[in-house]
Amino acid sequence: MVWSVAVGTLAGQPVIVSGAWDGVVRVWDLVSGNLHCEPLCVHCRSAYPAVRSVAVATLDGRPVIVSGGHDTTVRVWDLDARVPLYEPLRGHEGPVFSVAVGTLDGRPLIVSGGPHTVQVWDLASGARVGEPLRGHENPVWSVAVGALQGRPLIVSGGDDGTVRVWDLASRTPGGEPLRGHKGGVTSVAIGTLEGRPVIVSGGVDSTVRLWNAGGGMVSKVRIGSSVNALAFANAGKFAVATTRGLLLLQFGMEAITRSAEHKV
Repeated sequence: MVWSVAVGTLAGQPVIVSGAWDGVVRVWDLVSGNLHCEPLCVHCRSAYPAVRSVAVATLDGRPVIVSGGHDTTVRVWDLDARVPLYEPLRGHEGPVFSVAVGTLDGRPLIVSGGPHTVQVWDLASGARVGEPLRGHENPVWSVAVGALQGRPLIVSGGDDGTVRVWDLASRTPGGEPLRGHKGGVTSVAIGTLEGRPVIVSGGVDSTVRLWNAGGGMVSKVRIGSSVNALAFANAGKFAVATTRGLLLLQFGMEAITRSAEHKV
């Protein structure tokens, strides 16, 4: 079972990176669909090897893979050299369900979500940045890094049904939790819509919700099945992976409409 995918580049070529239950990370050529290189045994030697989340970043001009595992660790690998950059990052008390990468004043950072907490790490050194961010009452299923109105932020979605916004610089809450989902929030994303910053969230309540920079819910759509993942595409469109298939939705600040549906 594949738990997570991310897109990046290797030697100028677009690739897909996938993480699976067996603890192995695989890199695929985006054009041909073939394996780009031998699989990487990232978490596979752990007692609980499943790779729950992957992200792709660039560090000093070279591509790196960041992964979060069921073994409670975050791991960073040099994709060119196919070796770990440093020892596994430990600090979560349980599985790492989500990882994301971003920058603060030019400094690359990792953000990870696990049981109850969000944690921030320095991508170059692996050092943890500050104390864990606490607020979610249950596991943090999803994290995203971006900017709203020029302010670098972390957005997290938890099993407690809340979407939370954190100031990346101070690592403090950026306001009250965003409430509305009836059940766990499984995926969050940050983007722009019609030139305005927005947050999108999806949950087990079979809804996708659009929030503005002030934390107000702009739109809600029921899609008929639980949301597993979502991501911004372009021109106000975003992809939603559900328990029934893949949807492509078209966002508008006043309304949200389903533009296409693809069964998988």
